[in-house]
Amino acid sequence: MAHRAENWKQFYMNLECNKEVNQQMAFIMSFTRFQATVANCNSNLEKNPGLLILAINGFNELFLLHRVNYQGQNLFCTESKLLGLLGGGASADCYRIDPTTLFQDGELQTPTWGDLKGATTSEAVNLLQVGEQNLAQL
Repeated sequence: MAHRAENWKQFYMNLECNKEVNQQMAFIMSFTRFQATVANCNSNLEKNPGLLILAINGFNELFLLHRVNYQGQNLFCTESKLLGLLGGGASADCYRIDPTTLFQDGELQTPTWGDLKGATTSEAVNLLQVGEQNLAQL
């Protein structure tokens, strides 16, 4: 069943049950499984233009790159490119992304998916605790 909404929060609020939320999360996570190859990640981005990438730089700063687009080689450019936008509002900066460093596996302690689903505001997410039972894989 297809759902439409004005934003992601509304989309998830409109899902009828936890099973649907879990299916959507599993679908999102299938794009970049833990220990996926760079070639597999690039292929997913090429087949699904417009995805988002949540990335952490070398200074542990979190970035949300949107409208990510993979551009293959062509007559005018001999190398492929992975591009993403950073910023909101009327303008955003365009970044060229190095896929060999972007798709490195990272380990990060996070609250459980069940706890995240129950948080209805950003303040509630910030108050969540990381449990002992959580896997240390993204």
